[in-house]
Amino acid sequence: YYDSSLTIPLGTGARQIQILGGTSGFSGNRNFNVTLSNTGATIVWGSTYFNPDKLVLTSDWANTYGKTILHNRIDLNGQSRTISILCNSSNDTGYGNVNYPIVDNAATGTGIIKEGQGVLLLNKANTFTGPVQVHGGIVRVTHATGLGTQADGGLMFTEGGTTLDMQTSLTVGELSSTYIYFGTVTNGGSSILTLPVDPDTVSTYALVIADGYTGGHTSITKAGTGTLTFPFYAEIGYGFGSSFTGPSLT
Repeated sequence: YYDSSLTIPLGTGARQIQILGGTSGFSGNRNFNVTLSNTGATIVWGSTYFNPDKLVLTSDWANTYGKTILHNRIDLNGQSRTISILCNSSNDTGYGNVNYPIVDNAATGTGIIKEGQGVLLLNKANTFTGPVQVHGGIVRVTHATGLGTQADGGLMFTEGGTTLDMQTSLTVGELSSTYIYFGTVTNGGSSILTLPVDPDTVSTYALVIADGYTGGHTSITKAGTGTLTFPFYAEIGYGFGSSFTGPSLT
């Protein structure tokens, strides 16, 4: 679809759909807006008519400008859920997006798993508390709690070449990776990544930290009374600015 929209209820009746099992979802070229039932209505993952193994928001056949936007609140319903953004990563202008908060009303510490080489845009005040696991591509965050409240989770990158594109300052409770490129806001401002370290804790981050490609600067603030360690193979990019508020840094 090019610059189009789809509004359709979930169910078994005429002009209704079910999304059950498998890798299922929506995709379009340019701007494809999807609304299930009503704008902002809560879709409970694992319910009778909505239970994909993986929710696709932009498939691998979409062009590099393809944007698929879901205009519903998603309830993870007590289980970490997978969102697949499969479009070509050579041009990051396309993305998949849930344009309402992602929540977990079961309050079980679950989060989201992002797959595919495309861009997942997190632009709302998400309230799930589990980790965001990135298995490839780019996660672009434009809201301070786009990664959830993270009381029980953090941010985990499991493959090389994955990217956190920070377009707002973020606090990350836990973070692990093999390779991360930290960008900054695209309007030329600056983003600050805050890494809390609990007392009597040593946290090690194997990161590639760089300024944004639009001229903004990435900074890191260390909070808490523990020790923050960057190993010898971590890379700190040119222009990197640091503000460490905790007492111990190695």
